[in-house]
Amino acid sequence: MSMVLGRRRKANLGLLLLALLLTAAATTVTARTSAGLERQGGTGADHWPGPLVVMTYNIHAGRDVNGYPNLDGIAAVLAQSGAHIVGLQEVDNRVLRSGLVDQARYLAQQAGWNHTFGGNLALPPGFYGNALLSAFPITGYQNQRLSSPRETRGYLRGVVEAPGGHQLAVYVTHLGLDHEERLQHLDRLLQDVRQETGPVLLLGDFNSLPGSREVAMVANVLQDAVATTLVSSPTFPAGAAAHRIDYVFVSSHFEVLSAGTVASLASDHYPVRVELRLKGRP
Repeated sequence: MSMVLGRRRKANLGLLLLALLLTAAATTVTARTSAGLERQGGTGADHWPGPLVVMTYNIHAGRDVNGYPNLDGIAAVLAQSGAHIVGLQEVDNRVLRSGLVDQARYLAQQAGWNHTFGGNLALPPGFYGNALLSAFPITGYQNQRLSSPRETRGYLRGVVEAPGGHQLAVYVTHLGLDHEERLQHLDRLLQDVRQETGPVLLLGDFNSLPGSREVAMVANVLQDAVATTLVSSPTFPAGAAAHRIDYVFVSSHFEVLSAGTVASLASDHYPVRVELRLKGRP
């Protein structure tokens, strides 16, 4: 009798181990690297079908145009956009007003994407800043804080590895409300951009209108994607947008196929959505 029971226990143990292995294989794997990046499998974007779709989106700390919590509404906008790379501004990371949610991580998980976050303003116990989300691997990042007597700003630089081994330098920023400060901060940011030798994307809320000195500074280095369409595409305020203050700038490595805004009330800004082709790639 004891031999029979022993065999049954071994058989049950074998079935349990098999079930655990099957469950692990079916689960999206998340691994945190020493750099603080989070990578997730199962993006389904390995073959990069069609154009490269890029977005910038000020998410208003996860609140809609009326100020109500709406992180799931923002997740829906991202899901429907078909984007591969997204720069986010006004992102809360474990801030009390947002229920201590890591917003960048939550949005990335909903889409099965990779992400990294750059905290600039301390809102204990968390931070407020910019984030980069990508359907492709993010192989490195740096966050540069920019001092201000009003609100600490910054820019996040991530390296995205697109299919085919293409390394894309992606910058995400949110400039302040003071004109002279914006010029100083842009001067610092563009010092880094000028050192890039490969494809560059600069995504952000610049709090600056087309024709301003700030936009002209960037346009001396990168191309304003929306300007190539000859369509005004205002981004703020959502629901009655009258001002274009959110931009996607691209290096000469890219051809702009289309550009415009997504009319959504999920935040107080409209996201800017751009379709690109990397020159030299079919």
